Amino acid sequence: MSKNKKYSILIISLLVINTILVGFVIIKPKRPLGKENKNPKEVIIKKLQFNEAQITLYTSLVKQHRKAIKEKDTQIRSSKKNLYTLLSNHTIVTTQKDSIFTSLGVLQKDIEMLHFKHFQDIKKICNPSQEESFNALAKNLASLFKGQKKRQKK
Repeated sequence: MSKNKKYSILIISLLVINTILVGFVIIKPKRPLGKENKNPKEVIIKKLQFNEAQITLYTSLVKQHRKAIKEKDTQIRSSKKNLYTLLSNHTIVTTQKDSIFTSLGVLQKDIEMLHFKHFQDIKKICNPSQEESFNALAKNLASLFKGQKKRQKK
């Protein structure tokens, strides 16, 4: 095969690859409107159509909630550290291990209770016209916070 033929095949291959890549960029699926990377706080404010006074109350609730969750997360990390420290022992005391598992379960339960109370508090600041919107939002809370931890760690 001559050099010219090799170069021709190479150039044609590169053109085909570039055309395919450009096609993928142009034809890629678009995000649905309203699905930008909005944080849950903004979504809740928008869906419930909070006024300025409600936004102020809501912001205060969020700060309190985050502080409480952060404390529980710290306790969970400490418990996990204690649990994994047991691995360095030659013999693991079952009661110690079980005690830590139990405390982790209690802490996780406490977190879920904090989340639930937080949304009860949000419901309390809604006026009667916002109650239907809140009920619709409540059905989708789990999906609203999906991936939230990844965003917070960035």
